[in-house]
Amino acid sequence: MRRMLQYIGHRLYTTWATFWFVMPFLVTYPLQLALSKRPQWHRYLHALNRVWSLLFIRMWGMPVEIVRKKPMPAGQPCVYVANHSSYIDIPLLFKTIPGWLNIMGKQSLAKVPCGGPSLGGCTLQLTEIVP
Repeated sequence: MRRMLQYIGHRLYTTWATFWFVMPFLVTYPLQLALSKRPQWHRYLHALNRVWSLLFIRMWGMPVEIVRKKPMPAGQPCVYVANHSSYIDIPLLFKTIPGWLNIMGKQSLAKVPCGGPSLGGCTLQLTEIVP
């Protein structure tokens, strides 16, 4: 009985998490696509990505505590590296790193039919990865 309840609970949470991963993207995609077209609108796209990350994290039920062991350098660029081992990395970066945030990704992501056209230009810098 316990294993069956665990299985059902896992399936329910997986369905919930998948819904909250896909739904905000589908709802905001037209706006993301429009805001990615003009450089003067990129700050609004960046703000939309921050709101998406907060919603995503909250709806997944992930408590996040930010612990800064050193103060962040003021007024200079910084490089943060995430291993991107899960779908949670990018929302966590948007939640925890203040200021303007650029994410680097593979050039091949721009060819993805649904999300690709909105990726270039703002918060995602596309690069070619050479093996």
